Amino acid sequence: MTTTLIIILIIVSAGLLGGVTNFFIIYTPEINAKGCRMNFFKSILMGLCAAFAVPLFLQVLPNSLLDITKDTDPKNYFIFAGLCVLAAFYSKRFLEDLYTRVTKAEKKADEAKKAVENAELQNQEIDNIDEIADKIINEYKPAYNNQDIKTVTNAVLNTTYSYRTIHGISEDTFNDDDKVKNILELLKNAGYVESKKNDKGNDIWKSIYHQ
Repeated sequence: MTTTLIIILIIVSAGLLGGVTNFFIIYTPEINAKGCRMNFFKSILMGLCAAFAVPLFLQVLPNSLLDITKDTDPKNYFIFAGLCVLAAFYSKRFLEDLYTRVTKAEKKADEAKKAVENAELQNQEIDNIDEIADKIINEYKPAYNNQDIKTVTNAVLNTTYSYRTIHGISEDTFNDDDKVKNILELLKNAGYVESKKNDKGNDIWKSIYHQ
């Protein structure tokens, strides 16, 4: 008999056992015959559903109980069977808890994926500098030409620094702090950069692409 078949037999048997046990725990003589039959089949169905969900539960938890080979300790089958019976007996509570765990796992996976994407963006060169400069000129009609805006945009968006100071950007561009500050304000209003105060109380700037 293959291990897969053994596991399936354990799940079915444990689901039935846990479901029947659950039924007799909640059954009272006051329930009529029709209600009794409904509760019985409900308990059996819920027990089987919970038992078949145990492998998913084990995947959510960090363990190797299902990594069964021919050299696996036989007690693992009994542990697995006990867990299936327990899940079947507390089927409703078990399935609700499992749903919560799976939802949290999916959320963490999405957060991890976004973190990887953000990390990739930090090392990605921004190649739409011309479009950004054109947008700012069209929307804000600044007193600076296209090349001036492109120069500051490139200095703050395509940089290895997490944050840049106005003076640092100025040294790399025009040597004009006021001009750099005004262009940065335009970029901030357009939603391309953000700023905060450093320990000395000075504004420091970074691209929104660098989280």
